[in-house]
Amino acid sequence: MTRTAYSYARFSSAEQEKGDSEDRQTKDAKAYADANDFVLEPLGVDRGISAYHGKNISEGVIGDFIKRVEAGEIPAGCVLLLESPDRFSRQLFSDCWPHFQKILNGGIEIHFLFVKKVLKPNHSFIDLLQIGVEIDRGNSESANKSARVGKAWKKKKANAGNGLALTSVVPAWLQAVKGQRPVIVPQRAATVKKIFRLAALGLGAYRITAQLTADGDKPFGEGGWTLPYIKKILKNRAVLGEFQPKKRVNGQRAIDGESIMGFFPPVVTQMEWDAARASVVARTHNYSKRGYAVCGGRVGNGTNLFSGLLVDASLAGRPMSFRGKSGRTKSDYLVTAYKAGKPQHSMRYDTFERGFLGFLSELDWRSIAGQTESVEFHAAQAGLNKVLGELDRVQRRMTATNTAMEADDIDAATLTVLATRLAKDEAQLANLVAQRDALQVNVDVVKTRCEALYTPETLLALIQSRTPETNDVRLRLRNEIRRRVEKIGINFSKTGSTTATIVFVNGARKAVIFKGDSITLAQQVSFERPEIVPAA
Repeated sequence: MTRTAYSYARFSSAEQEKGDSEDRQTKDAKAYADANDFVLEPLGVDRGISAYHGKNISEGVIGDFIKRVEAGEIPAGCVLLLESPDRFSRQLFSDCWPHFQKILNGGIEIHFLFVKKVLKPNHSFIDLLQIGVEIDRGNSESANKSARVGKAWKKKKANAGNGLALTSVVPAWLQAVKGQRPVIVPQRAATVKKIFRLAALGLGAYRITAQLTADGDKPFGEGGWTLPYIKKILKNRAVLGEFQPKKRVNGQRAIDGESIMGFFPPVVTQMEWDAARASVVARTHNYSKRGYAVCGGRVGNGTNLFSGLLVDASLAGRPMSFRGKSGRTKSDYLVTAYKAGKPQHSMRYDTFERGFLGFLSELDWRSIAGQTESVEFHAAQAGLNKVLGELDRVQRRMTATNTAMEADDIDAATLTVLATRLAKDEAQLANLVAQRDALQVNVDVVKTRCEALYTPETLLALIQSRTPETNDVRLRLRNEIRRRVEKIGINFSKTGSTTATIVFVNGARKAVIFKGDSITLAQQVSFERPEIVPAA
C-alpha cells in the first residue's frame, strides 16, 4: 500500500532566503519520496521563522500539522519528512520532545533525511537517544551563534560613536553604506522638515498626509503617504541625529543603553522637534479631554482658526464644530455638536472670526507673520538649539533613572549608584535651564530687530482673504490662538444677541457681543449663564 509523506521545510533568515535552503529541502524531500514510493504532500515552508523559541510550532505550518494529527485528520501510517531535527525545532530536547510525541502518538513516522534516521511510534530507547543528541546539538549551535552575533553587535554598538553606519538600513531620508557615514537625501529631508513644520502649525497626521499628497511630495515607499508612517516620523528621534541601540529580549526589541547623539546627520532642529511635539500634545489634550471628535475645517488650509476650543456655554458646554458650505448653505457655520433629542445652535463662522480678530493685537504679530532671518538670528537660534537638545537628553535620562530606582528588586548598591547619577543630572539640569533662559532672551532680542513682513493692518487683510497664498499665515495664527486661549464659550441669548467669552490660559477673560451686524468688544462677563436657550 502506498503511503503519504508530508514534507516540511523551514529557514529563519533573509540570507537563507536568498540562498538555496528552501529549494534544497524541497528537492531532497521529493527525491526521498520517489525512492521510497511515497505519495508526496508538501505541507509548505515556514520562511524567516526561527525554531529556537518554538515560534514555528506556535505560528507556523508545522504547528497546524500537529493539530491535524491530534484531530485525526492525518491517518496513522503516514510519514513526516524533515531534513534534520533542527528544522522541526532548535529548542532543548526537554522542550520540543512533547511535540514530537504528539506526532508519534498519532501513528505517524518521522524520517530525518540528512542524518538518515527514522523515528517510529514504537521507537527504541537507542533511537530516542540518537535523535535527542541531534536535537540538543542544534540547540547548542543556535545558542553559540546567538552569542557570537550578540558580541559582534555589541562591539559595533560600542564603536557607533564614530558615526559609521552599522548596516545599510537607515531612516528613509538617509543613505548609508556599511562602515561609512550616513548621508542625507536632500529631497526626502526637505519633506521631513515640511512634516514637522505642518505639525508645528497644528495639523494632525490626517491633514499632513492629505497636504503631502495634494502638494505632490513623493512618498518614501510605494504605498503612498499613510497616517501610521507620518506618526512614526514625528516620533522618530533619528531626525535629530540620535541613534538608539536595541537588542532582543525574549523575542522583543528592547533599548540597549543610552542613545548616541550625532550618529545620524540631523534634518530638523531641536526647536522644530519641540514645536511639533508640543502641537501634537496640545491636539491630543484638546480632543481627548472632552471625549468628542471635534471637526476642524478643511484639510490643510486653516479654515477654522478655533478647532477644539469652542463650546456652547448655553447648552451645558457641548463642543461646537465647523460645518463648511454645502448645497443648503452658502456660508460656513459653527454648530453645536449633535446629541439625540437635544437642541443645537449655530452662527456664521465669518461673523465670529471677524469679531475675534478684534483681539488679535494681543498676539505676537511676528510669530504670526514670520520674520526675516538675519545671520545674527540664525546664530542665536543655533546656540539655543544646542542647549535645548542637551536639556532634552538630560531630562529623559533622569526619567529613566527615576524609573529604575522604583524597581521592586533593586539592591542597595545599585540604588546608591543611581542616586549619585540623578544628583549629577539635577545639577546639570539647573545649569542648562539657566543657559536656556539666557539664550532665549538673546533670541527674543534679536528677533525684535528683524523687520516684520507685514504691518498688522496688512496681515489682518491677508488672514481674512483666505487664499492659498495665506494658508501658512492662517495656520500660524491658529497655532498662536491655541497656545494662548484655553476655551471660547458662546452664549445664545433669547434677545437675539450672542456673547462669546474668550478664556485665556493666563486666566484673563474678554468678551465679544454680536447683535445683528454690530460687533462690540465688551469687558469681562460671566462665562457660564444659567439660562438654557431653545434652538434658534
